[in-house]
Amino acid sequence: MRICLLIAIICLGTLVDSTGWAAARSARRQVRAGVQKQQAGDFDGAAEAFAKAAEQLADDPRIAYDQACALAGQGKTAAASDLFQKAALARDPALAAASHYNLGCLAAQEAKAKFGDKPDAATPEVREQGLQLLQTAVMHYRDCLRVDPDYQAARKNLEVLRLWIKHMQDVWQRRDREKRRDEMDLLTFLEWMQSEQRKLELETQTLAKLPPSPPQRQAISQLSRGQRSLAEETDPLQRKLKAALAAPGQASPAPQPTAASQAAFDAVTKLVLRAKRAMFAAADDLAVQALPPAQQSQASAIEALNDVYRTVAPYEHLLQKATSVEQQLVDTTAAAIADEGNTGENADRKLLSRDQQFVGGWAEAFIARARAGLAQPAVATTSQPTPDQAAVERQAAREESFQRAIELGPQVVELARDAAKDLTDGNCQAAKPKQDKALQLLKEIAPQ
Repeated sequence: MRICLLIAIICLGTLVDSTGWAAARSARRQVRAGVQKQQAGDFDGAAEAFAKAAEQLADDPRIAYDQACALAGQGKTAAASDLFQKAALARDPALAAASHYNLGCLAAQEAKAKFGDKPDAATPEVREQGLQLLQTAVMHYRDCLRVDPDYQAARKNLEVLRLWIKHMQDVWQRRDREKRRDEMDLLTFLEWMQSEQRKLELETQTLAKLPPSPPQRQAISQLSRGQRSLAEETDPLQRKLKAALAAPGQASPAPQPTAASQAAFDAVTKLVLRAKRAMFAAADDLAVQALPPAQQSQASAIEALNDVYRTVAPYEHLLQKATSVEQQLVDTTAAAIADEGNTGENADRKLLSRDQQFVGGWAEAFIARARAGLAQPAVATTSQPTPDQAAVERQAAREESFQRAIELGPQVVELARDAAKDLTDGNCQAAKPKQDKALQLLKEIAPQ
């Protein structure tokens, strides 16, 4: 989709006898010469003629306009813009409207040059610069229509710009999504989806607290589009999961899936589909301004995505995630206690309690990974029959961490669940010691 905008290079060629007769007569001759040269495509000659006319009548906005048209034909956009700005101050409505219109066209042409032949491939920096120029063009077209509401060329160009900007923003969004998918591995992509869903949930919670109004409804509609866009990412997530489960720890191309990997994929697919249905349900609820059911669906989506993460994440990721989130919970609870035990509204308590429950679930998962890791025999490699000392030490530390996870992990699970119940009840004083102990145990489990 191209920007189809043209500068209306129209020389007025008329003057007002407001100064000396001789100066006006000389300027008139130069204007006529400039018009003839411009019509013949001689922009250099036209610009020279108009410049001489301006020497005779420096304050005449008509000469400034015609000179600007000639400079625009030469490609001297900055100089032309300055003169169109001068002409736009004229008392003559037709001259002012035409000047604003041409200013809009100059800005649009500059944006077109900035985007180049492939605007869909524009970098974020070029997109921002080009869109700023197009917004400038929009401003000038609107100024034109304020002076002359019947200026059809300005109205048409406004609509062209509106459609073009919307089209390109959709194209850029798709390209950015495709690039993000390609660059992220499975776990990074999954964590990104969880983070985005949490942001949508918090935005919905914030909007639910506001009184109904046109801006609030507009924000909810935009939120619905964002929720639907994220729901569409579940299909790429499934593809990444299938590739990872078919060849765990291997680079593509992946071998044919085994019966075990297919069973694992089928199980995790059910979780992804559950998240997908919840996300689309939330988008539908938001589309009709139904915020409470939307929040419930968003919470279901987060829980389903967490179940996917807990199913596929390796031991180290689960342990690190549990430790970092528990640290955040400890800090949040400490801040609430300092604020006289205030955990905020019920919705805030539910979010804190949910994260605390997630820590317990991650602990259960890394305990299972630890048992499986200890049960798996070491595999010798032919390329390196004698591993270096550092590798031996890392493996020994990992096995010791497995042992501590099996020994201490169940306490983390119990502490996390008890603390979650306390947070649901708003009892931070009771939750804090349990959180502290759980965090201490998680740090002890980590490889030393």
